[in-house]
Amino acid sequence: MEIKDRKKARRLALQVLYMFDLMNYDSKFYPEDLFRKSKLNQKTIDYAKFLIYGTLKNKEYYDNIIKKYLKNYRIERLSYIERNILRMALFEILEGKDVPDKVVLDEAIELTKYFSTISSSKFVNGVLDEIYRNFILKEKNNNQPKNNQGEDL
Repeated sequence: MEIKDRKKARRLALQVLYMFDLMNYDSKFYPEDLFRKSKLNQKTIDYAKFLIYGTLKNKEYYDNIIKKYLKNYRIERLSYIERNILRMALFEILEGKDVPDKVVLDEAIELTKYFSTISSSKFVNGVLDEIYRNFILKEKNNNQPKNNQGEDL
């Protein structure tokens, strides 16, 4: 999948996650209409769906991670955009296998700049940086295969 298609998929996914959040996850919201109207190729739509449904499936898990790294902030105070960019970035880093972490982090910042403000992008960058350094890297190190002496391979 081309880089520009992933970027489009992330934008579409964020818009759908925003709508779900805004509508308090009302089951009457049906994103398939947005997919049809988007005029995006099927691979892009499929990647957007992967991001959307993967993020929604583990929303509470991602929210608990985010809460641990918010300083003097409650997750409910985050804008819908900030909250969903953080969730989606966590999902893509933890569950996506074919995009480097740094690319996901950079794209999350770019999405924030596109849909919000520069100050919001700095905030999201700070939170993601803390989560990445203090949680994700540790998780990934714990999941590395070990040789029979217990050393990383």
